[in-house]
Amino acid sequence: PNGNYTGANAPACSAMEWRFAPEGSQRLGAVARQEALVADDIAAADSTGLDLGGVTQEFVPGFASPYVMFNCGKAPFSDVRVRQALLYAIDYDQMIGEVFGGHATVPTGVLPVTHTGYDRAEATYTHDPERARQLLEKAGVADLTVELALQDAAFKEVADRICADWAQMGIKAAVNAQPGTLAGSVANFDAALCFDDPTLLGFDVDLILSWRYGGAIVPERLAQWTGPAADEARALMQQAREAADEAAQMELWHRCFAIIEQQVPLHPIAFLDAGTAWQADALRGFEPLTTDGVDFLGVSLR
Repeated sequence: PNGNYTGANAPACSAMEWRFAPEGSQRLGAVARQEALVADDIAAADSTGLDLGGVTQEFVPGFASPYVMFNCGKAPFSDVRVRQALLYAIDYDQMIGEVFGGHATVPTGVLPVTHTGYDRAEATYTHDPERARQLLEKAGVADLTVELALQDAAFKEVADRICADWAQMGIKAAVNAQPGTLAGSVANFDAALCFDDPTLLGFDVDLILSWRYGGAIVPERLAQWTGPAADEARALMQQAREAADEAAQMELWHRCFAIIEQQVPLHPIAFLDAGTAWQADALRGFEPLTTDGVDFLGVSLR
């Protein structure tokens, strides 16, 4: 500890050791064997075969999410009806139950329901194959072929299931797990399965919107989301930044949400719970976070 520190949060221990393990089962096993006090980024499947006696494990609703991003500059994905159809074709509940062990929620808006800025979208995407077929018919699209680029190999099973759902609609769908598919000044892809958690940087609505929908990298260079609707959404973001009144700011954000959910340049498949495991008998005052990571502020050894 810093011997010159005179603040209100004095360290509760003389030293800390941080270990890095790539697999969640390794991290959880270390806590189970009492080789570590806390492990973050734990999935439900990580406990398979482990004796978790004495281990407290909790899943907290979070924002981390795998999401489908469309190449809005490439036909037929430039047609919003095709993008919407592909989202209605996905069985979200089955995905959450079988892949994430039930530790996730189906998105009903740009933000999860636990966020203070949440607003339920008028257009919510649930498993509705018939509606998907109607949208494709209205778009005049038949014999659709989709290659789903995979950004993160950890979500290969999710990508496979999405393609399987699309295949049940008669869509020719395949996963492209080749690294670097999304690289380049203009990536040439149909759709991509990506993953991130903007709340690792903060919970501010403007930060989240800018990260996924308002910046130059994801929405413009990759999703190639341009045109009047994109311009209106970004104008609303800017107006919200400048709004002095909190209620007016929230109203502008919600108008922006409505455009995004109707246009869906990208859309989360699920908001994942953040899994944490710790030795409750050894720690006093520890609470899990809604994101990856741990917070030891105010925590002490028993």
